[in-house]
Amino acid sequence: MNPSAPAIALRGHHLLCVLTFCGHGYTPAFTANMAHIVAVLGSGATVRIVAGADALCAPLTPDCGVEVHCARADVAARDRRALAVAGAALGRRLKAGDSLRFDAATLATLRAAFADGRLRAACTACPWADFCTATAAAGFAGARLRAEPDGDGPDKTVHEPTYSLEHDTPDADS
Repeated sequence: MNPSAPAIALRGHHLLCVLTFCGHGYTPAFTANMAHIVAVLGSGATVRIVAGADALCAPLTPDCGVEVHCARADVAARDRRALAVAGAALGRRLKAGDSLRFDAATLATLRAAFADGRLRAACTACPWADFCTATAAAGFAGARLRAEPDGDGPDKTVHEPTYSLEHDTPDADS
């Protein structure tokens, strides 16, 4: 474990997105970035909850070829709903500035709450909702986030990925 590694900044609804991430995203750059971040989170990195755009949003720029929705009011509302339902599942209030880790217990609790529907209020109008429902129904088979067993693990240093502008949307090959 690298104690000096920076925390990964994630907005509220992305706490749920990482639970079902199977390697698909809005663009190849977004997908590569998310794959990297999910791997780092699975190795024990700390999440710092933020309001607004986060580490996963980084590849979504105005010239990437997809709608950049990071600052939309409906996405901020999705973040608030996600923090409320995830916090209820974890038995604590979650808000911007808080930290958490996807250890085995946290991951199991959040995935159970996602699978039984307690977290799904945050997924209203999300274009990925059907994909995530199918992933949860399959027992999260293919989902890449795996909690590291207790103890020291690999280096959690966050490295900047290289971005391209090709598309990989929910309608692309699954």
